[in-house]
Amino acid sequence: MDWRDPDCRTERNAVYVDRMLGHLRELLQNYGRIDLLWFDHDGGPAPWDQERTYTLVRSLQPRLVINNRLDCGSMKDIEAQKMGPNADYYTPEQRVGAFDTRRPWETCMTIGTQWAWKPKDTIKTAGECIRILVQCATGDGNLLLNVGPMPDGRIEPRQVSVLKSIGAWLRKYGESIYGTRGGPFRNGVWGGSTRNGNAVYLHIVKWDNGEVRLPVLPAKIRSSRILTSGKVSIEQNADGLTVRFRPDGSPARRRSQPGTRYTPDTIVRLDLDRSADEIEPIGVQP
Repeated sequence: MDWRDPDCRTERNAVYVDRMLGHLRELLQNYGRIDLLWFDHDGGPAPWDQERTYTLVRSLQPRLVINNRLDCGSMKDIEAQKMGPNADYYTPEQRVGAFDTRRPWETCMTIGTQWAWKPKDTIKTAGECIRILVQCATGDGNLLLNVGPMPDGRIEPRQVSVLKSIGAWLRKYGESIYGTRGGPFRNGVWGGSTRNGNAVYLHIVKWDNGEVRLPVLPAKIRSSRILTSGKVSIEQNADGLTVRFRPDGSPARRRSQPGTRYTPDTIVRLDLDRSADEIEPIGVQP
Protein backbone atom coordinates (compact mmCIF):
# COMPACT_ATOMS: atom_id res chain seq x y z
CA MET A 1 0.00 0.00 0.00
CA ASP A 2 0.99 3.65 -0.26
CA TRP A 3 -0.03 5.99 2.55
CA ARG A 4 0.79 9.17 0.64
CA ASP A 5 0.12 8.64 -3.07
CA PRO A 6 -2.95 10.77 -3.98
CA ASP A 7 -4.08 8.27 -6.64
CA CYS A 8 -3.95 5.14 -4.48
CA ARG A 9 -7.42 3.59 -3.94
CA THR A 10 -9.18 6.31 -5.96
CA GLU A 11 -10.71 6.36 -9.43
CA ARG A 12 -7.14 6.98 -10.62
CA ASN A 13 -5.79 3.83 -8.96
CA ALA A 14 -4.47 2.55 -12.33
CA VAL A 15 -2.15 5.57 -12.41
CA TYR A 16 -0.88 4.60 -8.97
CA VAL A 17 -0.30 0.98 -10.11
CA ASP A 18 1.74 2.15 -13.11
CA ARG A 19 3.81 4.36 -10.83
CA MET A 20 4.34 1.52 -8.33
CA LEU A 21 5.43 -0.85 -11.11
CA GLY A 22 7.87 1.78 -12.33
CA HIS A 23 9.40 1.95 -8.85
CA LEU A 24 9.65 -1.85 -8.71
CA ARG A 25 11.26 -1.95 -12.15
CA GLU A 26 13.89 0.57 -11.02
CA LEU A 27 14.66 -1.38 -7.83
CA LEU A 28 14.86 -4.76 -9.53
CA GLN A 29 16.80 -3.69 -12.65
CA ASN A 30 19.40 -1.27 -11.36
CA TYR A 31 21.01 -2.95 -8.36
CA GLY A 32 22.06 -6.46 -9.39
CA ARG A 33 20.62 -9.62 -7.98
CA ILE A 34 17.85 -9.13 -5.39
CA ASP A 35 17.18 -12.13 -3.14
CA LEU A 36 13.91 -11.24 -1.45
CA LEU A 37 10.97 -8.85 -1.90
CA TRP A 38 8.80 -8.30 1.18
CA PHE A 39 5.41 -6.82 0.31
CA ASP A 40 3.25 -5.45 3.13
CA HIS A 41 -0.46 -4.81 3.54
CA ASP A 42 -2.67 -2.59 5.69
CA GLY A 43 -5.79 -4.77 5.80
CA GLY A 44 -7.74 -2.76 3.19
CA PRO A 45 -8.72 -3.68 -0.37
CA ALA A 46 -5.70 -4.56 -2.51
CA PRO A 47 -4.86 -1.44 -4.57
CA TRP A 48 -2.37 -3.19 -6.82
CA ASP A 49 -2.71 -5.43 -9.82
CA GLN A 50 -1.40 -8.74 -8.46
CA GLU A 51 -1.07 -10.47 -11.84
CA ARG A 52 0.89 -7.62 -13.46
CA THR A 53 3.04 -7.18 -10.38
CA TYR A 54 3.96 -10.85 -10.08
CA THR A 55 4.68 -11.04 -13.83
CA LEU A 56 6.96 -8.00 -13.68
CA VAL A 57 9.01 -8.97 -10.63
CA ARG A 58 9.41 -12.60 -11.70
CA SER A 59 10.54 -11.55 -15.19
CA LEU A 60 13.15 -9.16 -13.79
CA GLN A 61 14.39 -11.40 -10.94
CA PRO A 62 13.50 -15.06 -11.63
CA ARG A 63 15.17 -16.29 -8.42
CA LEU A 64 13.37 -13.77 -6.24
CA VAL A 65 11.73 -14.99 -3.02
CA ILE A 66 8.38 -13.26 -2.37
CA ASN A 67 6.18 -13.29 0.72
CA ASN A 68 2.40 -13.76 0.65
CA ARG A 69 1.14 -10.24 1.38
CA LEU A 70 0.71 -9.23 -2.25
CA ASP A 71 -2.14 -11.80 -2.26
CA CYS A 72 -4.01 -10.20 0.65
CA GLY A 73 -6.94 -7.83 0.18
CA SER A 74 -8.53 -7.74 3.65
CA MET A 75 -7.82 -8.32 7.32
CA LYS A 76 -9.50 -11.70 6.89
CA ASP A 77 -6.83 -12.61 4.33
CA ILE A 78 -4.11 -11.48 6.73
CA GLU A 79 -5.55 -13.48 9.64
CA ALA A 80 -5.96 -16.58 7.44
CA GLN A 81 -2.47 -16.07 5.96
CA LYS A 82 -3.78 -16.28 2.41
CA MET A 83 -1.07 -17.52 0.08
CA GLY A 84 -1.54 -17.74 -3.67
CA PRO A 85 0.44 -19.94 -6.07
CA ASN A 86 2.89 -17.13 -6.89
CA ALA A 87 3.99 -16.53 -3.28
CA ASP A 88 6.82 -18.48 -1.65
CA TYR A 89 5.97 -18.28 2.07
CA TYR A 90 3.48 -16.83 4.55
CA THR A 91 4.11 -14.39 7.37
CA PRO A 92 2.58 -14.72 10.87
CA GLU A 93 3.06 -11.36 12.59
CA GLN A 94 4.01 -10.84 16.26
CA ARG A 95 3.25 -14.49 16.99
CA VAL A 96 4.99 -17.78 16.37
CA GLY A 97 3.44 -19.76 13.54
CA ALA A 98 1.96 -23.21 14.05
CA PHE A 99 3.88 -26.37 13.12
CA ASP A 100 3.72 -26.63 9.33
CA THR A 101 6.00 -28.73 7.12
CA ARG A 102 3.80 -28.31 4.03
CA ARG A 103 4.01 -24.56 3.41
CA PRO A 104 7.08 -22.41 4.15
CA TRP A 105 6.49 -19.71 6.77
CA GLU A 106 8.34 -16.99 8.62
CA THR A 107 7.31 -15.26 11.83
CA CYS A 108 7.98 -11.51 11.75
CA MET A 109 8.54 -10.32 15.32
CA THR A 110 9.82 -7.09 16.86
CA ILE A 111 12.57 -6.99 19.45
CA GLY A 112 10.59 -4.21 21.15
CA THR A 113 6.86 -3.47 21.29
CA GLN A 114 6.53 -1.94 17.81
CA TRP A 115 8.24 -1.87 14.41
CA ALA A 116 9.89 1.51 14.85
CA TRP A 117 12.29 2.54 17.61
CA LYS A 118 10.97 4.57 20.53
CA PRO A 119 12.71 5.87 23.66
CA LYS A 120 12.55 3.65 26.77
CA ASP A 121 10.75 0.90 24.88
CA THR A 122 10.36 -2.48 26.55
CA ILE A 123 12.56 -4.91 24.66
CA LYS A 124 12.71 -8.67 24.76
CA THR A 125 15.53 -10.36 26.61
CA ALA A 126 18.02 -12.56 24.80
CA GLY A 127 16.39 -15.59 26.43
CA GLU A 128 12.97 -14.58 25.11
CA CYS A 129 14.34 -14.04 21.60
CA ILE A 130 16.16 -17.37 21.62
CA ARG A 131 13.01 -19.11 22.83
CA ILE A 132 11.06 -17.54 19.93
CA LEU A 133 13.79 -18.60 17.49
CA VAL A 134 13.66 -22.17 18.79
CA GLN A 135 9.85 -22.25 18.56
CA CYS A 136 10.05 -21.13 14.93
CA ALA A 137 12.75 -23.63 14.00
CA THR A 138 11.01 -26.57 15.71
CA GLY A 139 7.76 -25.58 13.97
CA ASP A 140 9.61 -25.75 10.61
CA GLY A 141 9.53 -21.98 10.17
CA ASN A 142 11.96 -19.09 10.05
CA LEU A 143 12.29 -16.00 12.26
CA LEU A 144 12.52 -12.43 10.99
CA LEU A 145 13.54 -10.40 14.08
CA ASN A 146 13.00 -6.68 13.61
CA VAL A 147 15.23 -3.99 15.11
CA GLY A 148 14.45 -0.31 14.64
CA PRO A 149 17.28 2.20 14.23
CA MET A 150 17.37 5.36 16.35
CA PRO A 151 17.02 8.76 14.61
CA ASP A 152 20.81 8.94 14.10
CA GLY A 153 20.87 5.54 12.40
CA ARG A 154 22.48 3.61 15.26
CA ILE A 155 20.96 0.47 16.77
CA GLU A 156 20.20 1.09 20.44
CA PRO A 157 22.91 -0.41 22.71
CA ARG A 158 20.34 -2.47 24.65
CA GLN A 159 19.26 -4.12 21.41
CA VAL A 160 22.88 -4.62 20.32
CA SER A 161 23.53 -6.46 23.59
CA VAL A 162 20.55 -8.76 23.00
CA LEU A 163 21.64 -9.49 19.41
CA LYS A 164 25.19 -10.28 20.51
CA SER A 165 23.85 -12.68 23.14
CA ILE A 166 21.74 -14.44 20.50
CA GLY A 167 24.84 -14.68 18.30
CA ALA A 168 26.88 -16.16 21.17
CA TRP A 169 24.15 -18.77 21.77
CA LEU A 170 24.07 -19.65 18.06
CA ARG A 171 27.84 -20.03 17.97
CA LYS A 172 27.51 -22.74 20.61
CA TYR A 173 24.26 -24.40 19.55
CA GLY A 174 23.74 -23.31 15.94
CA GLU A 175 23.97 -26.89 14.65
CA SER A 176 20.51 -27.45 16.15
CA ILE A 177 19.08 -24.49 14.17
CA TYR A 178 21.02 -23.82 10.95
CA GLY A 179 20.20 -26.10 8.04
CA THR A 180 17.54 -28.00 9.98
CA ARG A 181 13.85 -28.68 9.44
CA GLY A 182 11.20 -28.91 12.13
CA GLY A 183 10.34 -32.37 13.47
CA PRO A 184 10.09 -35.26 13.52
CA PHE A 185 8.25 -34.61 16.80
CA ARG A 186 5.66 -31.87 16.64
CA ASN A 187 6.36 -29.02 19.02
CA GLY A 188 4.24 -28.28 22.08
CA VAL A 189 4.41 -27.28 25.74
CA TRP A 190 7.33 -29.67 26.28
CA GLY A 191 9.40 -28.00 23.57
CA GLY A 192 10.11 -29.23 20.05
CA SER A 193 12.63 -30.83 17.76
CA THR A 194 14.67 -30.07 14.68
CA ARG A 195 16.33 -32.52 12.30
CA ASN A 196 19.14 -32.64 9.80
CA GLY A 197 20.08 -35.88 8.10
CA ASN A 198 20.33 -38.63 10.72
CA ALA A 199 20.45 -36.13 13.59
CA VAL A 200 17.47 -35.07 15.71
CA TYR A 201 17.79 -32.18 18.17
CA LEU A 202 15.36 -32.12 21.09
CA HIS A 203 14.79 -28.59 22.45
CA ILE A 204 13.20 -29.27 25.83
CA VAL A 205 11.74 -26.32 27.74
CA LYS A 206 9.39 -28.08 30.18
CA TRP A 207 10.15 -31.21 32.20
CA ASP A 208 7.84 -33.39 34.28
CA ASN A 209 9.90 -34.22 37.37
CA GLY A 210 13.03 -34.35 35.26
CA GLU A 211 11.47 -36.42 32.49
CA VAL A 212 9.99 -35.96 29.03
CA ARG A 213 8.06 -38.80 27.40
CA LEU A 214 7.81 -38.84 23.62
CA PRO A 215 5.96 -41.15 21.22
CA VAL A 216 7.51 -44.03 19.33
CA LEU A 217 10.24 -42.95 16.94
CA PRO A 218 10.37 -45.19 13.82
CA ALA A 219 14.16 -45.40 13.94
CA LYS A 220 16.81 -46.76 16.27
CA ILE A 221 18.82 -44.28 18.33
CA ARG A 222 22.49 -45.17 17.85
CA SER A 223 23.85 -42.51 20.20
CA SER A 224 22.81 -39.43 22.16
CA ARG A 225 24.49 -36.51 23.86
CA ILE A 226 23.47 -33.30 25.58
CA LEU A 227 24.71 -30.05 24.06
CA THR A 228 23.79 -27.85 27.02
CA SER A 229 24.71 -28.36 30.69
CA GLY A 230 23.74 -31.39 32.72
CA LYS A 231 23.39 -35.06 31.88
CA VAL A 232 20.62 -37.02 30.17
CA SER A 233 19.74 -40.65 29.70
CA ILE A 234 17.56 -41.97 26.87
CA GLU A 235 15.30 -45.00 27.18
CA GLN A 236 13.82 -46.27 23.90
CA ASN A 237 11.32 -49.11 23.89
CA ALA A 238 8.09 -50.21 22.21
CA ASP A 239 6.12 -47.55 24.12
CA GLY A 240 8.22 -44.61 23.00
CA LEU A 241 11.11 -42.50 24.31
CA THR A 242 11.83 -41.31 27.81
CA VAL A 243 14.39 -38.55 28.28
CA ARG A 244 15.67 -38.10 31.84
CA PHE A 245 17.67 -35.07 32.96
CA ARG A 246 20.15 -34.68 35.81
CA PRO A 247 21.92 -31.36 36.42
CA ASP A 248 25.66 -31.26 37.06
CA GLY A 249 26.69 -31.06 40.69
CA SER A 250 28.56 -27.77 40.82
CA PRO A 251 26.69 -24.55 41.80
CA ALA A 252 27.62 -22.94 38.48
CA ARG A 253 26.22 -25.91 36.60
CA ARG A 254 23.06 -26.08 38.73
CA ARG A 255 22.15 -22.59 37.50
CA SER A 256 21.69 -24.12 34.02
CA GLN A 257 19.17 -26.75 35.00
CA PRO A 258 15.69 -26.62 33.36
CA GLY A 259 13.34 -23.90 34.50
CA THR A 260 15.93 -21.24 35.34
CA ARG A 261 16.52 -17.98 33.54
CA TYR A 262 20.05 -18.99 32.57
CA THR A 263 19.16 -21.24 29.64
CA PRO A 264 16.17 -21.01 27.28
CA ASP A 265 16.12 -24.77 26.72
CA THR A 266 17.96 -28.06 27.12
CA ILE A 267 19.28 -29.40 23.81
CA VAL A 268 19.76 -33.13 23.29
CA ARG A 269 21.13 -34.60 20.08
CA LEU A 270 19.96 -38.03 18.93
CA ASP A 271 21.80 -39.83 16.12
CA LEU A 272 19.56 -42.31 14.30
CA ASP A 273 20.14 -45.33 12.08
CA ARG A 274 18.22 -43.66 9.25
CA SER A 275 17.50 -40.19 7.91
CA ALA A 276 15.22 -38.22 10.21
CA ASP A 277 14.17 -36.11 7.24
CA GLU A 278 12.16 -39.06 5.90
CA ILE A 279 10.06 -39.49 9.06
CA GLU A 280 6.51 -38.12 8.96
CA PRO A 281 5.69 -35.61 11.75
CA ILE A 282 4.86 -37.35 15.02
CA GLY A 283 2.18 -35.91 17.30
CA VAL A 284 2.96 -35.42 20.99
CA GLN A 285 0.35 -35.30 23.75
CA PRO A 286 0.16 -31.88 25.49
